Amino acid sequence: MPKPFHIRTVILTGIFSEQEDDAFHEAIGNNVVIGTPSIVYAFYENSIYRNSYFRGSINLLAQCPFPKANEATPMHVFNWMFFTRYIPHELLVNHDFKIMYGYNLPTTKPLFIRCATGDKRLAGDCYTFDDKLQKECALASYADIARIHRNDLLVVSLPKNLQQEQRFVVYKNDVLTGSEYVDSNGKIPSVYACLPQADLDIAKELYDKTMLRYIPGLQKQPFTLDIAYVDGVPKILEINSFWSAGLYGSDIGKVISILNEDEYFM
Repeated sequence: MPKPFHIRTVILTGIFSEQEDDAFHEAIGNNVVIGTPSIVYAFYENSIYRNSYFRGSINLLAQCPFPKANEATPMHVFNWMFFTRYIPHELLVNHDFKIMYGYNLPTTKPLFIRCATGDKRLAGDCYTFDDKLQKECALASYADIARIHRNDLLVVSLPKNLQQEQRFVVYKNDVLTGSEYVDSNGKIPSVYACLPQADLDIAKELYDKTMLRYIPGLQKQPFTLDIAYVDGVPKILEINSFWSAGLYGSDIGKVISILNEDEYFM
């Protein structure tokens, strides 16, 4: 008889793809509850769900008191200013990054920009500026830039030519699975699929060169490791919470099965 699953997950609609929702259903079965951000707190107030895992945006997870998802691995460990202390900067895609306030952003050239803290109001990408909007710290190429304020801390670096982008799931210092989300031609694949073991081995080799294993609590929860190839060399983009990251074509069933064997998740 198969071992019963102990994990109960609320997957927030409108955040992740149907492919991922279906994969969680297949892995966990009736223990999956479909919800929306507006009812997450209602689920939390119900004692039945006190040991649940909620899948949603990083901003939502950072604001909600989810005991299992946050108690061992606080969301602040996924802040750029925190986790980059544990990665030699030569291993980063944006190794030349600077931390600056919104009001200091230059307006002379395109730049890669992302939030320096855990707040992901601005997705990391390359943006161009409009001098006329400088006092508002607005970027002409981004519709939601009004969310960025003059006093926000931002990560800024020169744009890079990325050939390929991959996301891996890491748990207890092991790379479990991964998926490509931008192919070698810089295009989003029409169908996401698991990466072969050779790519997992490359990710593990790169991970072992970091000190991420020494972040307190990080190994008690799965997390994602994003890698991009720059001039044919794999580099680290960022890490994120497993519960707030798109998993694309990763083997979600494999991850859930491994977590189900761990006493922490029981």
